[in-house]
Amino acid sequence: MNAQQLQFNIQDLRTTSIQQSIESIFVVMSSLFITALLPSLLVRYVYQNSQLLAQPKSLEYIPVAAFVISTISIIATVVGNAMRYNKIKQSQVSLKMLQSIDADDLGTSESELKELERIVDSALKTKTPSAKKTVRPSAKKIKKSTKRATSK
Repeated sequence: MNAQQLQFNIQDLRTTSIQQSIESIFVVMSSLFITALLPSLLVRYVYQNSQLLAQPKSLEYIPVAAFVISTISIIATVVGNAMRYNKIKQSQVSLKMLQSIDADDLGTSESELKELERIVDSALKTKTPSAKKTVRPSAKKIKKSTKRATSK
């Protein structure tokens, strides 16, 4: 992976964590409003014409359901964000290593580069250019191979 991809992955994971946190806060706030408002609305509109001698079970289950939904949402968000946090840390370590490799230019210093250039230059100067020789099969080899083929 290159540095830009790692930076994009880190930013994407952070954005996803923020989004999940906001969604979890929305679920908790919605649960609070439902717990506060739904029982009174049910009593006013659903149980309006009936005489209630005891509290209906649905009114007891609304706060419990809202609490369970809120708790599951919070736990899922915390676990998901923790996993994304670990991925972010791993990506940051990889990014730092990649940037340090780029910064160090694979550990080659200027003096080492100059020495390598000097060695290459001296190797090129000592090598004398020679005329190109074309390799042709010799006539004897051609004659021997044709004699063998005809004798068989």
